[in-house]
Amino acid sequence: MMLDASGKIHGLQIIRGKAAKPGQRDKEYWPRGVATKGHFHLIGAPSWIVLVAEGYATAATLHEATGFPVAVAFDAGNLGAVAAALHKRYKQARVLICADDDIYGKCIGCQGRVVLPQHSHDCPHCGAPHTRTNTGVTAASAAALEVNGAWVVPQFREESARQAAFLEHGRKASDFNDLHAAEGLHVVRTQIEVRLSDLGWSSAARQPRVPPNSGGQGSALVAQRPRGSNRAVQGTKCSWPYEPVDPCCSSA
Repeated sequence: MMLDASGKIHGLQIIRGKAAKPGQRDKEYWPRGVATKGHFHLIGAPSWIVLVAEGYATAATLHEATGFPVAVAFDAGNLGAVAAALHKRYKQARVLICADDDIYGKCIGCQGRVVLPQHSHDCPHCGAPHTRTNTGVTAASAAALEVNGAWVVPQFREESARQAAFLEHGRKASDFNDLHAAEGLHVVRTQIEVRLSDLGWSSAARQPRVPPNSGGQGSALVAQRPRGSNRAVQGTKCSWPYEPVDPCCSSA
């Protein structure tokens, strides 16, 4: 389901995977031609932080590992627009872009396999410039800069084996879902926690000011939305169609 920052549904992404028939794409959008820029799928409700990832499987892994809300941007080219939309809607929330490490590719000329750490410019097969770049990291770093956020990329324990697997067999391991499959969910959680620690980011540093007449309990303004309703409880400022909603992340 593809939403904007106000919760309006714009379309769907259909993922067929191995069930795709000959001639069918493994992923496509419905309706055909739907605008994807700035639209996303959200797992969890934004609080003091929101993570942004490219694909659904990566986002689901990150949410399972950390418990943090994660937005699915659907592709690298949409990371900046999604981060900007979330930052505008949730001004107090930190934005962490969880990049795909796109070190793999094929030469634009001969279609030979290249790995950027080993072949930074020229193709090892034909000797011509291969023109490949790390799209995931480039897009993530630009998106983070735009919203005064940060980015993180998965670190694989057996890096040489990871690169060899692509060069020899065409197998790619590039995102946090791949890291989960290769090394376990606890490794994903640890890498995110280490990055947040390095940044000095924590929920305690983003606690909202306790409002008047709340009896000293900041939770007095947390809204519980009636299920099935697209409107917040009367007297609150939240309007996101998930429950519960944390007012510290509202832009109102």
